Amino acid sequence: MIQISYNPNTANKYAAEFALNTIVNVGGERQTSCQPFDNNELANLQGSEEPDGTINIGRFLNRQYEDRVTYGVPSDMIQLSLIPGRHNIINSGGRRITDTFGFSYRQGGEVVVAADLIRDESGLEPNSKLIKQLIAYTALHEYGHMRGLARTDPPTEYGHCPNLCAMRSTGSTTETAHLIGAMGRLAFCNDCTGWLGW
Repeated sequence: MIQISYNPNTANKYAAEFALNTIVNVGGERQTSCQPFDNNELANLQGSEEPDGTINIGRFLNRQYEDRVTYGVPSDMIQLSLIPGRHNIINSGGRRITDTFGFSYRQGGEVVVAADLIRDESGLEPNSKLIKQLIAYTALHEYGHMRGLARTDPPTEYGHCPNLCAMRSTGSTTETAHLIGAMGRLAFCNDCTGWLGW
């Protein structure tokens, strides 16, 4: 079960729908929804903004998780949020990460994809096909982490895949675009799908 929410604007709506279709095609999810942020998500986003406008992803994910508990959201539902903001931070495993494209909180069932940051860094038209692919790649990558793709056998940096695969780590939108071109389609490699038992 997966739900994608987005900051309400046309570019995010189309990107969210494209990302959801990609995840359905690759992961076979059957129960899905795609909708603009509700009032709780908007409040969580506002409450996660630093004074300089930076989005504190950890704070947002914690607020989202608290809402899940409060409202009895099923534990097997993945909530993926396309967040706005040109800058973000998160502290993870003792590291401070700035301006990440995506982050997943597996235990809490929550994922964020920094849609505006991806658009800004790429310099492409906001509704271009490649922008939608970049956002969908990031969503699929984080979805993979949520499904348990964080292998350490063989050892890989932070559980990423070395193959032409949506689980490969990239450091820029340019690198991601090249990887998407080399892959031909957004998907997990045979090693990753084998690990998932698909």
